Amino acid sequence: MGEWDMSVYAAYAGGLATRLAELRRRFPDSLLTCDLDGEFSGPELICWDGHPQEIWVWVFEPDDAAGVRRAQARLEQLLAAPYELTSIMDRPVVAGPNNVFEDSVTASSFVEVRGRIEVRNGAEDGIQLYRAFGIGKKDDIDERLAINLALGDAYEADSESRKALGFRYDGDHDTDLPSAPVADSDGRPWKRPEDVHLQLTIDLPDGDTEKGRVREWFESARSFFAELLPSDALAAAAYGDAKRIEAVIGAAADDEERSWQLPFGDEEWRSFVADIDWRTPDLQYLRVGAADGQPTPGVAVLDEGSLEVEFWQYPMDGGRRSVLGIALPLAVFLRVSERSVALLRQAADQGALFGEVGISYGVSFMTGLEYALYLHSSETVRSAEHTLRGYSWITIISESMARRLGGAERLRKTGAFARVDHLAGGGWWLQAAETFDDYTDAAAERVYSALRPVLPEGAYPSTFKNEWRV
Repeated sequence: MGEWDMSVYAAYAGGLATRLAELRRRFPDSLLTCDLDGEFSGPELICWDGHPQEIWVWVFEPDDAAGVRRAQARLEQLLAAPYELTSIMDRPVVAGPNNVFEDSVTASSFVEVRGRIEVRNGAEDGIQLYRAFGIGKKDDIDERLAINLALGDAYEADSESRKALGFRYDGDHDTDLPSAPVADSDGRPWKRPEDVHLQLTIDLPDGDTEKGRVREWFESARSFFAELLPSDALAAAAYGDAKRIEAVIGAAADDEERSWQLPFGDEEWRSFVADIDWRTPDLQYLRVGAADGQPTPGVAVLDEGSLEVEFWQYPMDGGRRSVLGIALPLAVFLRVSERSVALLRQAADQGALFGEVGISYGVSFMTGLEYALYLHSSETVRSAEHTLRGYSWITIISESMARRLGGAERLRKTGAFARVDHLAGGGWWLQAAETFDDYTDAAAERVYSALRPVLPEGAYPSTFKNEWRV
């Protein structure tokens, strides 16, 4: 997908989901596929059997002069050479009729609470145009939830249609569109990467001690990543010699372009750490992953996804609140879960308002619950002391929340937790089961019941296993 402006991506993906929903209402038995993650150069929306003798396609571009020109050129090229669409279903490919849609539809943004999106018909069939725009007040929460549900429905429709059409899309593609199945295909539908997110919400008043917590978080994560990789891997990446991996550190300040993004090396790391000490930008991160288009022999960890550590801060009256996070592919986390949890516990013992070992949704530090309810972390972090942002196998709650729930003894008596530990710096460590795999649906039900008084409206019982997005 490359680098998206998130508000623009919200308009693109939200517009696609909206149009797919219209097609599903109009043609309830049709097979529909869509490119919600912007990974292919072919059409973004395909209706395979809305017409018995045709395959309908639409391209989606920004609603500006350059976007219109690009849409016209892409559609013309696509209709002249429709890639592998005709080999999947032996029918001619035509521009999808725009009269199956409302002319223009607006909806809430699923990225910005004060943002909206619009998708409208282009001047000719087969072209859809999208845009993002702001509003002065927060959008209605029901509408924000509706667009989020529409996105989930679109992913599901896409996955089911691809499976029914008989081709795989498992992330390992060499062409712009998925190929027809090979003989030994296992037929599995594509799934989003399963990443585990370890995160903490902490108060961050001004001062060297608090900045030291951020610095220590990054130093610990850097050492942790070094344990997971071959001894020469980070060194090779640091000096630009790596053909297998890339390691990048970066930062951005409030209302600025990303201030810098550098390859990972000792000199760059010293600069990065110094920046924490004197400035602490609103976003800082370290990402180690497979180099684009490069195989990673001998570095299986990176074949399963990237290793990431991030810091975000949110200004508040009288100080700041920040979130620290580490994301690991599920397969990696399962091999190093004890070490990962120990790292989180070490940081949490310095005090935390919230913490979780949950699922990474790729949108700031959204928890699974926030993702489902569309409660953006930019809002929920500010109330983390009083309203639980989410819950999972391991959940950290604040002192005030523990008091509202009746204290440690009452939490223990619920039977929902294998461990209820007081953190040295304040807050409580609640562990629902001894191991990740023991966090079953029944365990989630018990945790949900025990924590319900401090959960937001609309919360529900959930586990990792039923929240991996397909």
